[in-house]
Amino acid sequence: MKIKVCGLKYMENMEAVSALEPDYMGFIHFKRSGRYMAETLTKDDIKNITAVKTAVFVNPINDEVENAVENYGYNALQFHGNESPEFCNA
Repeated sequence: MKIKVCGLKYMENMEAVSALEPDYMGFIHFKRSGRYMAETLTKDDIKNITAVKTAVFVNPINDEVENAVENYGYNALQFHGNESPEFCNA
C-alpha cells in the first residue's frame, strides 16, 4: 500500500509529516484552495523531502504546470479538475 499526504502548506506541518515517511507528499497549486502552498513554501523548503513530491492542480494552463515543476522540482503531478486526457499526456 502507498500512502500520500496532501495539502501541505506550512513548514512545521510538512516536517512532521515527512518524518512519518509517507510515499507521496502533495502540494496544492490552486489559488482558491485554503491549502494553496505557493505563498508559504519555497523550493528550498521542500528540497530535502524524500517522499515523491506531488503537485496538485485544478484545471491549470500548461505554463502553470511547467513553472511549478521547474520552480519546485516535483516528481509527480496530480490533476483534480476537468483536464482532458490530451492535456494530461502533454
